Amino acid sequence: MIRVQYAPKNTSVRINPAGLVLLEGRSVTLSCSSDANPAVNYTWYRDTEELLNPVQTGPNLTINNTDPTHRGRYYCRAENKHGTQNTSVLLDVQYAPKNTSLSVFPSSSVMEGKPVALNCRTDANPAELNYTWYRETGSQFEFLQTGYNHTYIVTNPTHGAWYGCNAQNQHGQRNATIQLDVQFAPNISSSCSRNSVIACVCEAHGNPCPTLEWRLSGHVLANSTETSIREETLGSTGVKSVLTTRQSLTDTDVLQCFSSNTYGRASQQFQTFPSTQETSFHHPSVLLGAAVGASVMMIVCIVMLCCERRRKEKPSETRQDDTSGLILTQTAVALDNDGQFVYGNKGMLSSTAPSSPESLHYSSIDFTNTEPPSGEITGIASLTSEYATVRHRPAGATDTENNTSTSETEPKKQDVTAEITDTSSPASEDMIYENVHQRDF
Repeated sequence: MIRVQYAPKNTSVRINPAGLVLLEGRSVTLSCSSDANPAVNYTWYRDTEELLNPVQTGPNLTINNTDPTHRGRYYCRAENKHGTQNTSVLLDVQYAPKNTSLSVFPSSSVMEGKPVALNCRTDANPAELNYTWYRETGSQFEFLQTGYNHTYIVTNPTHGAWYGCNAQNQHGQRNATIQLDVQFAPNISSSCSRNSVIACVCEAHGNPCPTLEWRLSGHVLANSTETSIREETLGSTGVKSVLTTRQSLTDTDVLQCFSSNTYGRASQQFQTFPSTQETSFHHPSVLLGAAVGASVMMIVCIVMLCCERRRKEKPSETRQDDTSGLILTQTAVALDNDGQFVYGNKGMLSSTAPSSPESLHYSSIDFTNTEPPSGEITGIASLTSEYATVRHRPAGATDTENNTSTSETEPKKQDVTAEITDTSSPASEDMIYENVHQRDF
């Protein structure tokens, strides 16, 4: 029987296990077959059609513990004395993202207000990945965005933190982080209180971490017997200083908290330090004081009003010398010819008083009219007083020696005669002066 010989044909490669997807870490066997007569020799090559570097000979190629380096095209060459035939297969080793990294442009250390771009890179197969961006502050994670392998940030002091990128495909995920160092000038917050001592607290935040110092009217304060300064750090960008002093400060003294770093400086000052007791009001005391003051004013007004009324209502009294021997008698009221009331205070000599050649006695007589003759008040100094002279004669004297009252009111003159008889001293002739007042009802 004669067999026909021919060169290799229908050469093929089969992957075991079946399928073109191979996960990293697994083993795979490539089997090559060809139709030829006489039988062929198989040689395996990789990644090049020139087939310059053989990998293995034989119909099967086994790869254990595959990794991404095994990914590529594998060639099988079938050859006999009549010819050759080549075939190939693409071995796709897939794996989860790895070698993930983050980069910042232009730099991870950036001045406040400058923009930066963050770029996330990873090695994965398949390479179609989903990226998730987040920011890590302490133990807290803040979600930023998803989708792209880069993000863009305009920095401020709060952006100084760790930034993370999460890359994920169907085989797994991998994270990468980078610290964004946002640098900025110091900013200060402070407060002061005064009781028995002055206590001030000053905090400064900046990057790089700033320094703090206290100044009193331009002079740097340090620890002393009267002044205590205690300082502590607040994380990597903050510092806190507590000042306690017993120094006596005036209104012109200026206490200042001063902070600086390589990007700038800041300060805060306090010019006056009023104590809590001096600036606060005790409202119940204020109300009580106001009530007491109002009550005192009211009492004073009432007393003054009563005194004024008593002074106006008190009748005029005849002033007498204690040694004159006069006694006060009751007021005499008389009605003159015109229907006027006449009021008079008469002074009498005491029967025991020695007679004096010419002692003076004073008396007041009031005249009251219902209506003024001319509708106005007349008299000396615009008063309703009329004046009269009363002569004191002994008993038995004639009427011509009577005391005569002469009115000074115009245009009508009124004559009023008041007579006082002295029975105690007929030999003497004393003068008595009376004030005569006229009042209109």
